[in-house]
Amino acid sequence: MSDDEIEKPEIIKPINRLKNKVAASSGGSGGAPGRFDPRKLAAAQGVVDAKRPPYHVQTEGELDELSTFCAAAEASPQEQRNLHIKRIANIAANIKSLGSTFGYPLMTQFGESLRDYCNALSTPSNEQLTVIRAHIDAMRAVIKGRITGDGGVIGVELMRTLVKAVEKFKPD
Repeated sequence: MSDDEIEKPEIIKPINRLKNKVAASSGGSGGAPGRFDPRKLAAAQGVVDAKRPPYHVQTEGELDELSTFCAAAEASPQEQRNLHIKRIANIAANIKSLGSTFGYPLMTQFGESLRDYCNALSTPSNEQLTVIRAHIDAMRAVIKGRITGDGGVIGVELMRTLVKAVEKFKPD
């Protein structure tokens, strides 16, 4: 067969049924063609929000987990603390990632500080566990007090205290 005799393939584009359900298909119902209809998007977000617990409720559970893992690390010999510290770092990363989204930027800052501190530790000392506990206590104060935004004077003081503790007992 020569190149002239080869049939060209037929390209079939499947129908995007999901797009048709969610997006405005003609620009006339709230959006441009191929764009999500803002009303449908808002309705879908409302359903998701209704099923999710409020940030402070979810975070209280995570703070309880942090306290449990910190207590387990405190009860373990120094050379066996790493597993608990890794779990603390993972939970702190989750707290960090959601804090600002829900109006708690202090939780983002504290979560990031705790995550970074834990990730830098090799064999945590008792003093370093105290710094971890201070992070947990600061986050608990923010959640219990529903301290949103930058926290004003309280937020600045909590952050200053944590930075000082991290600096004093920084990992080698």
